[in-house]
Amino acid sequence: MAHFAGPHTNHITFLAGHRRLPALSALAVAFAVTVAKWHQNRNTRLALRDLSDHQLEDVGLTRREALDESRRVFWLN
Repeated sequence: MAHFAGPHTNHITFLAGHRRLPALSALAVAFAVTVAKWHQNRNTRLALRDLSDHQLEDVGLTRREALDESRRVFWLN
């Protein structure tokens, strides 16, 4: 499955390119990034579940593979 940048990638890049954040701020940013990735995983898997057989064929997946992937828990990559 292809990965693409989420809507907040520029913000994260901006934060990473500046001076070192205080420890608590760095922890908060890391937590926010993790939650955003989980949210993206969940949405991507739900969208995959709803693809037509023709669309699945275009991306090289079977219906079974799509359903298996859509059932994975959101915190697993």
